Amino acid sequence: DVFVENQNAGGLAGRLTQSHLDNSYATGYVNGSNAGGLIGSIVLYDTHAATVTNSYSVGAVQGEYNTGGLVGSITEQQPDPLFYFQGVYWDVNSSGQESSALGQGLSTSEMLMQAQFNSFDFSDTWSNIENVTYPYLQWQGEPGLHNYPVIEHQVTFHVDMGNAEGFNPDNDVVYITGCMVEWAEPGADLEHQQMTRFGTTMMWEKTLTLSTGEYFYKYFLNEGWGGAEWTDAPDRRITILSDTTIVNTWGVPEGGTFIDNSEFVNAQLFPNPADGFINITSNSVINRIRIIDIAGRTVFSQAYDQKAASINVESFEPGMYIVHIYTSEGLISRKLMVK
Repeated sequence: DVFVENQNAGGLAGRLTQSHLDNSYATGYVNGSNAGGLIGSIVLYDTHAATVTNSYSVGAVQGEYNTGGLVGSITEQQPDPLFYFQGVYWDVNSSGQESSALGQGLSTSEMLMQAQFNSFDFSDTWSNIENVTYPYLQWQGEPGLHNYPVIEHQVTFHVDMGNAEGFNPDNDVVYITGCMVEWAEPGADLEHQQMTRFGTTMMWEKTLTLSTGEYFYKYFLNEGWGGAEWTDAPDRRITILSDTTIVNTWGVPEGGTFIDNSEFVNAQLFPNPADGFINITSNSVINRIRIIDIAGRTVFSQAYDQKAASINVESFEPGMYIVHIYTSEGLISRKLMVK
């Protein structure tokens, strides 16, 4: 992020003159005078060329004056200056800026489409995950968190309290806290911290609306800091890139966490609701499928070594079930309604 008072401020360059900028991008927040998501100010001369090509910015931009989504201002110091630009864009949604001294504004959804970047070389220089990430440079290997658009996601946290020593489900209250609630003391923010029991199982859950990003969190029993699942470090950590379900086991920092609906692990369960056979498919090899009812009883468990399975639930009692799908990439959970 860039904060500059009374000076040129840009996500990549504050002032560009007699220079060449190519195959670059900026994602940080910019605040200043002559403020732009990529470049604050471009100053042009007739003796040396300035070029800006194949570049973009997506960060929020604010400033006192000369504020633009990509470039804050362009000044011609001499007549007929030498200047060339091609293929430069900014995200009008995330930047909060409808205009720019240079470039083409695109919506967030358009910024995720390779076809919008006509002059970008996606063979040797750029890559993207279509409709998921902004373009990123191939030398990165894979997109970083900053290459994903910052949008809100529905995130459901599940914690299995079955091995919590001394836990009384009728009297004790389970809380979650972390950086998503500014590490508020457990019990201080009931709306965003207090978890609810799933039926009569030993599974507690909480759904929060979170923006794209990395989050640290931990579970607690009852109000105050004394009921942590463990003391000191480490905190649990999760990266949110899409609507996500997290499954944890109380007191086990490394166990049972998964990311749902990411580009890495995905599973489909259909039809749902069901009254006969259900089909489960995954982009990773399925090792085991386990189904538990609302009372916490295992009603189905079977090992697999394939990416698809069909299960007959015709004999199941009508109601809600949790389907745990254990894959080579991690654990995935689905709620199943049996009619």
